[in-house]
Amino acid sequence: MHYNVYQLLLLFLIYSFLGWCVEVSFVAVTTGRVVNRGFLNGPVCPIYGVGMLGALLLLEPVSGNLVLLFFLGMLLCTLVELIGGWILEKAFHTRWWDYTDKPFNLGGYVCLGFSIMWGFAVTFAVRLIHPLIFSLVCWLPHLLGWILIGVLYALFLTDFVLTLITVVGIRKQLGELERVGQALHTVGDTISDRLGNSALAADAKLESAKIAGQERMAESKEKLELVKESSKEKLELARESSQRKFAESKERFAENREKLGDRITESLQELQQKKQRLEARQKELSASLGEGARFGTRRLTGAFPGLREEIRRRLEESKKNTDA
Repeated sequence: MHYNVYQLLLLFLIYSFLGWCVEVSFVAVTTGRVVNRGFLNGPVCPIYGVGMLGALLLLEPVSGNLVLLFFLGMLLCTLVELIGGWILEKAFHTRWWDYTDKPFNLGGYVCLGFSIMWGFAVTFAVRLIHPLIFSLVCWLPHLLGWILIGVLYALFLTDFVLTLITVVGIRKQLGELERVGQALHTVGDTISDRLGNSALAADAKLESAKIAGQERMAESKEKLELVKESSKEKLELARESSQRKFAESKERFAENREKLGDRITESLQELQQKKQRLEARQKELSASLGEGARFGTRRLTGAFPGLREEIRRRLEESKKNTDA
């Protein structure tokens, strides 16, 4: 059977909607939760529309042979799911579905159990469902059909763009969250090192000043011993000179120590302020990806466990960097 563009456009929308209904029903039965499992916000799963159009265009010539229709339908839908899963992961760096825990899976994108289900689904749809759907498409007045195509595809494209913006935003937030976590870890290490080095530097300067003072006192004593024999007056002058130099040295050390303490304090304050800014941004990002997430983010994380797990893992890694 040959299909014109008008029919293909309507069939794609119809089967995308029916596929969404199948996904929601399957999740509701298996998990007890009603979840929008589509990539888009609206009630459509485009991958079902693509798969069904492929089956109609390629497999209708063999629709009279149930066995051949089953195996070719299984192969075709498995290929669509494999390519679709691979493209989504490469484009958004996230697994939208994952069959790695299923037996006989290929890269986690497809598995034997679901492939068999696709074979039965294609056979059922092509032989029983499609004749009814195609009759409905042919019955629908062309003008009304084109109006529906214009309105629904406009909504479809708008939904796709908004979803794409949401996904790109999530990727950017996850990347920034990782950078903030690493920066916090670096700042924390710098503060610890600065505190340790400043304490060592202060101790070293104090020890150096102490040794210098002791050396000067010893030198002064030697001088006092030398002049002790010459005269009492010279002895007094030498003692006063020694005391004055020691007092000046002590005063300079106190000033240097105070300046060093001020510089260390100022540096640590800057680091603490930077850490506080990073922690505040980390808190904002964590909220926007978690409890305070927008509708689009909440819907995608609720629909796709792989994305939800990745966000949870990134949040935990970021928190570890903060605690470290």
